[in-house]
Order: sequence, then C-alpha cells, then structure tokens
Amino acid sequence: MTILESRIHQNLQLENKEIKQSIGRVTNLIENFIGNPELSLACNIPSGSDNLISTIDYLAKNGNVDNLDSVNLLNAHPEFEKIVMAKNAARAMEELIDHLINDNPFWIKFQNNGNYEFDSNNYDKFYYGSKIQRDPKSRVEYSKYSDIVTMNAKVLVDLLLDSDQWVDNFPTIISKATTVSVIEAGSLDNRSGSLQLVYKKMHSLPPINRPREYTLLQHCQEIKTGLWVIVNVSYNMFGGTYHNAPIHYWKHPSGWMIEQLPNGISKVTCVEHVEVNFNLPNYDDQVKNTLGFCAKRWVTTLQKTSELYSYMTEHVTQGRRSMMMLSRRMIKKYCSTFSLFEDANTYELKSNRVKIDVVKNTTSDLPTGLVISVARSFWVPASPNKVVEFLSDYTTRSQWDVLCNGNPVHEMIRIPTGIQSINAISILQPMNPNERSEMIFQEIMTGPYESLIVYAAINEQNMIGVTNGMDCSSIPILASGFAITPNVIGGRAAPSASSSVTHLGGSLITVAFQVLACSSLDTIYVGDKPSKATKMVNNVVNTLKVVFKRPV
Repeated sequence: MTILESRIHQNLQLENKEIKQSIGRVTNLIENFIGNPELSLACNIPSGSDNLISTIDYLAKNGNVDNLDSVNLLNAHPEFEKIVMAKNAARAMEELIDHLINDNPFWIKFQNNGNYEFDSNNYDKFYYGSKIQRDPKSRVEYSKYSDIVTMNAKVLVDLLLDSDQWVDNFPTIISKATTVSVIEAGSLDNRSGSLQLVYKKMHSLPPINRPREYTLLQHCQEIKTGLWVIVNVSYNMFGGTYHNAPIHYWKHPSGWMIEQLPNGISKVTCVEHVEVNFNLPNYDDQVKNTLGFCAKRWVTTLQKTSELYSYMTEHVTQGRRSMMMLSRRMIKKYCSTFSLFEDANTYELKSNRVKIDVVKNTTSDLPTGLVISVARSFWVPASPNKVVEFLSDYTTRSQWDVLCNGNPVHEMIRIPTGIQSINAISILQPMNPNERSEMIFQEIMTGPYESLIVYAAINEQNMIGVTNGMDCSSIPILASGFAITPNVIGGRAAPSASSSVTHLGGSLITVAFQVLACSSLDTIYVGDKPSKATKMVNNVVNTLKVVFKRPV
C-alpha cells in the first residue's frame, strides 16, 4: 500500500468512525422515546461525508427537504431513512407531550368550562425563537379537547394505530387510509414503541372543500403504566406515490393521550395543529373556523364509536349485530359519495350544482352494473335539530322519499345505537299493498358537528335473513341519504374549536343518491337515467326548501 493509499484509507476509517458516532447520538435520542429500536445497520455504514449527518439533522428538525443534493445523497443511502423517521418521530413525541401534560405558556385553560385557547405567539417563541417565518399565504389551526370515552384504553390504542379501522370508525372525516410502511411494530402487549408511515385522506362536511391529504409518521409510546401518547406528524422527504402532490396541508405534532380509568373507560385528550394554505379553492368559513377538523370533533366521533361498540357487545342478539354491521357498510357507502365534490372528472350541472358520476361496478358491496351517484349541497334557514326532526318523521316521509310511492311507512324494528333516543337503526315497511318485496333499511346518527340520515332499499328476503343473523357482507347496497351540518356565516363571530357548536346560520344539507342505471357490464349506455336521478335530487331539495321557508 502506498503512502497516498494509506492516507486515503485512514481518512475513510476516520469518516466512518464519525458517522457511527453521529448515528450513536441519534440512537440514544430515539431510545429515550421509542425504547430500543433495531438499528443494526449502524454496524455497516458505508463511507460517507458530513453532508449525510447534516442532512439527517436538518430533516429531523424540519420533516421535509427541498434541496436536490440532499435528496440525492439520502437516496444513495436508503438505509438512513429509518433513522431520520425515528429521530423526527422522537422530536414530535417530545413536543406533543409538552402540549398534553406539561405546564407551558401557549395553552390557556378557562376554568369556567374547561376549554382551551392557543397562544400562537408564545408557541412560536418557545419552539422557534426569533427564527420563525411563516408563509404569508398560510393559516394555522389549533385545537385541544379532553373528555371521557367509554372504551378500554388498549382497545382505543389499537383502533387509532390500525389504518384499516379509520374509515370504519371515522367515516364522516376519513375517506381513505393505508399503512405505507411499518418501521417498528412496538410491543405486542401494549404497542409501545410502534412507528409507522401512514397515508390519510380526509373529507369535510359539507363536502364542498378540498380534501386533505397527509403522509404522516405515527408513533405510540406508553409513557407510564396505563397512559399512552400517539403522535402524528407530517413527513415528506423522498419522492413516491404519496409525496409528489403539492403540499397544501402540513400537520405539526398532533395526536392523542389515552389514560386508562377504572371500570373500563378512558380519558382521551386530542390536540390538532395544522398549517393550511388558505388560498385554496373553497377554503370557506366552515373550515376557517376549524369546525371541520378540530380536536373536539375527533373526540366526539370517537365517543359515538364507543357507544356503538357498547351496544354491539352488550345484550345484542346475533340478528341485531348483523344489522349493525350492515348499517356500518351503508354509512361508509353513503360517505363515499362525498368524493363526487372533490373529483374534477365528475360531471357537474352548473345551473343547480348537482354532481353526477357513473361507475362500472363488479364488487359485491354494490349491485353489478353501471351505478349512478348524484349529490348536491344546499342551505336552509333552520337548525340541524329541526332538519333531523323533519326527516326522521315517518308521517311526513312520503313528501320526499320516492321509495314510499306517496304512502306512509311503518317502523317494524328499531335498535338504539346511542344515548340519544333518535340515534337508531330501523327497518321500515312502506304501506303499499302492491309492492311489499322491498323494505327500507335506515340509520340516524346525530352529533354536534354533523348528523346523518342514511337509508337503502333492501329486498324482503335479504332483510329477513339479516334479522336472523345472516352474514350481510355480500348484500349489495345502494345508499342514499342526508348529511346535515351547522352553517357558520362569514363575517360573524365563530364558535371556538374547543367550545360548543353554535348554530349561527341555519344548516347545510348534502343529499346524495345511488341508483343502478344498468345491470349489464357490456354497455356504457345509461339513457335518461342521469337526468332522472338529477330530477329526483332536485325534487327533494325543492321540497325541503319549501318546508323550511326558503324560496325555491
């Protein structure tokens, strides 16, 4: 070996040693929050440069990289991505714990009602000092809320860490979710130490606002026995399916604290901290006032889920459980129609803002053939309670429901699904002596942020089978119904994201129908079915406008 080669070899050894030491520092930091991650790759570090470590440090602080050289450097060493993810998650966990349990100057709690207000100036000074420079086109949404949820803490932790359950349990908020990568599975007993990369797409009610898409690091830690913290923080480093779209929403450290209480219940605290490009189309008052995705909405939705689980597991026959499972599928199907408002490829009738979409279906959850979905949102000068009261009144149902054919309906079975008596699953029989082959299957769900009345026509044979406990997973459903939300008028005082919802300006109603246009998959001709479906929606809209004294 020549002197030059010897010096090069020594320099490479020194660089490799420095990299190992830097990774050791990162590992020690991660171990404080994650436990003992398997970072055996530190023993096989390729010779590199200081740029690699500085890039890791930069990404851990910012969660994003816009420097092409840094991206190319990290792409050349993909094994370092897990280290960056873990370090970023550890920092996010530390900040969220500050939000949740530590005394700090940026959350102000009102003693009279327990609500919180956020001091963004103190937050910026605390975490960023004088270096913070926010995009002048951005808006920051903050909210925090705590309440009791009647569910075991471990069950809640598993639910919140399982992306497959998100659409089932938050159908009015989440439209799509998937786990992109599991970095650490965590403890089998309590999920502590888990770290995963997830994708989440959220829609709003009314569905006139742009959907929110996030790629998130999700990290769970049991910080003491019976007390879990789950942090979600935006992550956007390398290219790929979930990173190519422009970033309009950035989630700062947000998430949950779940405390196990006696008798199988939990105290749940949620923190939401999101930065939004508020120049986006349709970023209206509903979202500006943070009603759309505030912490209280997440917790109250979780409370409704826990109520449903309680009713499904206590004193419920197999037939009633089967009805509840069928209803969950129906609610998901109805909420899926909200995508009509976010899809630029759907056809829109400009005169009345009706959205129409036609899809060729081959799955078992919908009838085989061409399915038309139509939807429209509109405003009425009545509170959500008044709207729900009218739509749930069986004596006036024939005024708007074409399934009744102008006849009254009879409620045959009713299953409560919550504390409020109006929340229930029902089987309705139109009192039409000539057509008794179909029944109306319906669920009503009410809450402070949205109420749903969703129904579907199901043939009598299938309905009887479901009430007897038959597997309902293969029963095709065409879901129709209403989503009712309180309207917040621009220019007037908005309710706090942590306070009770105030109905300042009537209600926004989204009516949506699904109709089978053709049972054949060999044709794309649907004839006049779209115009008939549009007319059906407009007739319902006009009826409700008349009922609630709004000019047609």
